[in-house]
Amino acid sequence: MDWSAIPDVVSIDSLKSTDFVPTLDHSIDPSRNTVYAVAMQYAWDTLSRLLPGGLLESNRYSGDLNLLRQSAGFQSALTKTNTVSGLKWMVRPLLRKLFFNKTLPFPSSMEKADTPLVFNSQKVKAFGMYNPDPAIREFCQLGYYASDQAFLLKIFPKDDAHEIWLLLCQDSLPTLGAAVQKAKIWSRTGAEQTSGETHQWKYRFYANDVISLPETRFNIAAHYKGLEGQVLYLKDGQRTIVTAYQRTGFILNETGAVAESHAVMAVDSAIAPVRMEIPPPKKLIFNQPFYIILKRKEASHPYFVMRVANAELLVKN
Repeated sequence: MDWSAIPDVVSIDSLKSTDFVPTLDHSIDPSRNTVYAVAMQYAWDTLSRLLPGGLLESNRYSGDLNLLRQSAGFQSALTKTNTVSGLKWMVRPLLRKLFFNKTLPFPSSMEKADTPLVFNSQKVKAFGMYNPDPAIREFCQLGYYASDQAFLLKIFPKDDAHEIWLLLCQDSLPTLGAAVQKAKIWSRTGAEQTSGETHQWKYRFYANDVISLPETRFNIAAHYKGLEGQVLYLKDGQRTIVTAYQRTGFILNETGAVAESHAVMAVDSAIAPVRMEIPPPKKLIFNQPFYIILKRKEASHPYFVMRVANAELLVKN
């Protein structure tokens, strides 16, 4: 697994069914892929503290800017060793850049699927666990299981400070933040259930259990139109956000995951179940909308979240 495998960048304007959001609190369209990476919040946080005179309250700020200003908790998402930041003073704008890249190879490769996975009626490449494999079971764990339509799968890469959560649920969730909260609640419930014999079968992998995930790969650049052109009201006058740009690349395949994001923000300086004796096979098939969450184990806030709602960013068969 190598960050250089990330494909060439494409503009989000060329995609029909994918959105970027700068925070976990932005509303999402359930029919569209939605991608979040924490880099833009870091860029805004550091830049806003350097604005001369400080930012004044105003009812003229856009909804995007208000959510960005109100967002909290993201500071723990990454450590300094995960990020590279830069501050540039230019003739006109104050420019803040932030970049992070995290490569998360699995302890061993998962299996490539012999046949395509049908995701929302479209055939895509897949990987997972299709035969009993003790090596794969070692780094895959069910964080919660209610049924094949409602579960949380955790994957633990070689870097034991990080984890990958894959959430499949039937609830209509208004934001990516709501998905993260649901995953946390299910994770706590699962931890409680594993302590009792009644639910033990849910959290063990048996010979006929299957995991199947669509291969995901993209590299997308976007300008946040709800932020660019926004006037900032300061004690010492006005400034304008002239650039709010983010590029995010992501890969998830049988060898692991790679996530990277580059954000640029510039401000103009002129302006209850029944116990079962024989457990049924668990078919953890991600052939419908689901969520991908990448986080440090010690952090409550993830650094990458995606709702996979359609096959636009999946690798076609």
